[in-house]
Amino acid sequence: MIKRLLCVFTVIFIVTSGSFGQAPNYAFQAVIGTYTPIAGGTAVTLTYNGAANNDDGIAIPANAVPLPFAFNYNGINYTAIRPCANGWATFSTTATANNTDTWTNNLASGPAANQRPFIAPLWDDMDMSSGTVSYLLSGSAPTRVMTIQWAGCKWDYNAVSAVMSFQVKLYETSNIIEFIYNQEAGSIASNSGGATIGLAGTATNSFLSLTSSGTAPLVSASVEKSDIVAKPASGQIYRWIPYCSASGTNTAGEKISNFTYNTVNNNSASTAIYENFSNLLTTVSLFPNSVLPFSVNVSSFIPTDQVILFIDFNHNGDFSDPGETVYTSSTPLASGTVAGNITIPPISATVLQGRTRLRIRLHDTGNGPNAGSCGASTTGQVEDYSVDIQPCFAAVITTQPANIAICNGGGGVVSIATTGSNLTYQWQVSTNGGGTYANVTNTAPYSGATTNTLNIASAGASMNGYMYRVIINGTCTAPDLTSSAATLTINTAASITANPVNNVIACQGGDAAFTVTASGSSPQYQWQVSNDGGINYSSLGNATSSTLNLQGVSNNMSLNRYRAIATVASCGSVTSGYGILKVNTLPDVTLSAAPLTQIQPGLPATLFATSNPVGATYSWTFNGVAIPGATGSTLQVSNLEGLGKYKATVTDINGCSSTTNEVSLTGLGSDKLFVYPSPSPDGKFYVRLYTRYLGNPRVIRIYNSLGAVVAQKEYYANQTYQEVSFDFTGMQSGIYTVEVKDKFDLKTAVGRVIIR
Repeated sequence: MIKRLLCVFTVIFIVTSGSFGQAPNYAFQAVIGTYTPIAGGTAVTLTYNGAANNDDGIAIPANAVPLPFAFNYNGINYTAIRPCANGWATFSTTATANNTDTWTNNLASGPAANQRPFIAPLWDDMDMSSGTVSYLLSGSAPTRVMTIQWAGCKWDYNAVSAVMSFQVKLYETSNIIEFIYNQEAGSIASNSGGATIGLAGTATNSFLSLTSSGTAPLVSASVEKSDIVAKPASGQIYRWIPYCSASGTNTAGEKISNFTYNTVNNNSASTAIYENFSNLLTTVSLFPNSVLPFSVNVSSFIPTDQVILFIDFNHNGDFSDPGETVYTSSTPLASGTVAGNITIPPISATVLQGRTRLRIRLHDTGNGPNAGSCGASTTGQVEDYSVDIQPCFAAVITTQPANIAICNGGGGVVSIATTGSNLTYQWQVSTNGGGTYANVTNTAPYSGATTNTLNIASAGASMNGYMYRVIINGTCTAPDLTSSAATLTINTAASITANPVNNVIACQGGDAAFTVTASGSSPQYQWQVSNDGGINYSSLGNATSSTLNLQGVSNNMSLNRYRAIATVASCGSVTSGYGILKVNTLPDVTLSAAPLTQIQPGLPATLFATSNPVGATYSWTFNGVAIPGATGSTLQVSNLEGLGKYKATVTDINGCSSTTNEVSLTGLGSDKLFVYPSPSPDGKFYVRLYTRYLGNPRVIRIYNSLGAVVAQKEYYANQTYQEVSFDFTGMQSGIYTVEVKDKFDLKTAVGRVIIR
């Protein structure tokens, strides 16, 4: 079980000027228990401005909850308590004036001076119109318990349904106060400013305020938490335990004139038998324990005087548990200065973390002694102080300082993240690349030189390359823990020096590019496009260089606008002018042949390429191979060697190119045997015969006028008009008969050739 304590004393017997406004005299515990609704209780009548009101009403004195036992709250006995619908209850017996604001939670000064002191289990603008406030006495003397219950409370007046039920329990004899909670199904109203949980004393600024509604809240006597908007858990108990009173009866002989411990060094000339210095708080860090020296100066000491020191380690409101007597002086005293060490053990189930009470008792062992923590002694004096016990941890750097870029003339921060106890920081700067470092002071351009964040303002170009590190020290940290260094880069802002070309023309399916140039410290680029005339722009993916390459542009990209954003880290961005893309449609081209797509010797074909828009240049291919010199819009094919597949590529007046459809020229079937040239002037001639069946074996025989075979060739007809050549140079002039015979179908064709 985790318990937390924040407690301060009010004067019990003699009020001194130093104790005015002291917080209520209570220890605090947060525990988990059980919320048990009361059964058969008595309803409390709530009134506002003289009329029944379960929204902002409070029990008038005549309708107060009677306490059948004297309940001591902060040193004063009370026999009645008056609940308010807004989640607090006062011990005051004075009726509220008309129109008193009972709903604005303010422990320090509210709700009115004549309604203090009071307790606030859950103070906000609550609404009990659909709930009940009731009370029930249980148990038997001297351990009776008065329970006051707010059941079905709407948290804020405009909550839709019940949000919380809660109780205050007042315990007879022990005078302990408990706040106990139970969650209901409803939700806190969205416009609730938040609640306060705590105790208020009679004087203004006398209060104890919980810092949250969690399972282990802290307690503050100086800062009120008034914006709690989280439901306490069902069964959550906040317990307030009063400290016992202690004093001396006579301080005329000896008194405590000084107490020194850790950060406390308190002088007192008062002869009050009890002095409350619990507002003096010193934090003690355990690593894992603490042994710190103290001293107590006793005025007008006598040898039989004794000094005893107590600490409430377990936060239970007393000093009687084992180990809570932390020092006892030996007698007889040799001088008026008592010095020694206070040892605080490691945090455990019996030594809790947080704020607690340290008590000093001075008494005379020979004249009405009292060596206990409570009650009076005949002579001497008692003083109370506060100690905040915290675990101590060595510094750990969780995030090292990171390199930083600042725009020339601008500002930035270098920071470090650490864990550890009571850490101090000292930033250092190196102006020579880390060769030497000097401490940074809080003079321009620096501030925060001794915090975990160093602020740099109006950084100049001369600071480029400066390096910063921080020296860390702490209660439990080895001296001068040094961070890694962060390097400062001073950047120059980007400036556009060359905008994209305004008009870039590309052909459909082609590529286009826009280029921008920017000065500055390594600017980063992001290209954007607008397809609505520049009204809206959107960023392009993977377009982060100074040149934007557009591949395979389409017609719907025509008239798009393109611009670039140039960014320099820490200096912001600048935007270039825009360039417009114009996409030209590819020419519409066709290829045709006339008069036929079939040719034979003496029957040529002409190919025609047409284009819209008009073609500017032409190129041709035959069976996929470029035809040299073919650059016109027509191509004549008169030779049977030209049988095959033709295409034309046309480039129009806009520079855009398209390739035509494919036209195939084939041989025109004929049984005629073609022999040419005839007559042959040089003895050379050619023989062609159409075939329907490619690959057939054939034989050609040539006869002279006497019928003798003078030449013979065999071949395979692998083309429709396969050409076979003969050379009769030197042969006798005359008429020769040419015979071609197909070995497969046995057909024969005969022709003649004249040799001159």
